[in-house]
Amino acid sequence: MKYLQILIIAFIIQGCSVFGVHQYEMPEYEVLVEDGDFELRQYKPYTVAEVEIYDDNIDEAQSRGFRILADYIFGNNIARNSERRKMRMKEGESVPINEEISMTGPVLLDLQSQIVIRGPANVVNTITPQDMEELGVSTQRKWKIAFSLPLKYNTRTAPIPKHPAVRLRDVDVEVIVVRRFTNFVTEEKVDQLGQELVAWVQKNQEYTNNTRVEGPVRVARFDPMWTIPFLRRNEIHLLVNI
Repeated sequence: MKYLQILIIAFIIQGCSVFGVHQYEMPEYEVLVEDGDFELRQYKPYTVAEVEIYDDNIDEAQSRGFRILADYIFGNNIARNSERRKMRMKEGESVPINEEISMTGPVLLDLQSQIVIRGPANVVNTITPQDMEELGVSTQRKWKIAFSLPLKYNTRTAPIPKHPAVRLRDVDVEVIVVRRFTNFVTEEKVDQLGQELVAWVQKNQEYTNNTRVEGPVRVARFDPMWTIPFLRRNEIHLLVNI
């Protein structure tokens, strides 16, 4: 029931974005190069709340991560430096006060490079493929799901998460190659567009002064799942160093 309420509130805050209308705050950036479907952007510093999820399915990973992070921004936290806290302290109450955080966009999903081994207890390290099969060891992919917080927050001022899996992180200036697309996000599409981003970087060194790829691709989803598919704004990001 609680998660249903979170989804309903998210729907309202995002401006009922069935039609892909975005009415929420986003990280600020400058477009350095625009080349057809590709952009080279420089993002200003911002802060994220993020959680790591282990799952083989991209949609299930994001769904699980979204629920945890939505729980944080809708009040499962402890406020810092808020007027509500000051008022309670004046009244002699010392109970923790929560703080609702405005919904922002996009939801960011990083596919981490490592595969996590899930096996029997006390079986670690030197496992061969044959051992894995005999012992019933399975693997899961590691994902990082993040919400950017409103620009008024940083890690020193944002509410403290109560959920132990939620981490706050300040992001410094980023330079990112971006490819925008619509419709559904699938792993096949992420792989394909990620390769296109790498190829664009390699082809356009005159734009980027011998750019180096700095990490795995990142999926940015700007719309909830109920948005009409062909109106959805999705992006593939590739962090680079110039």
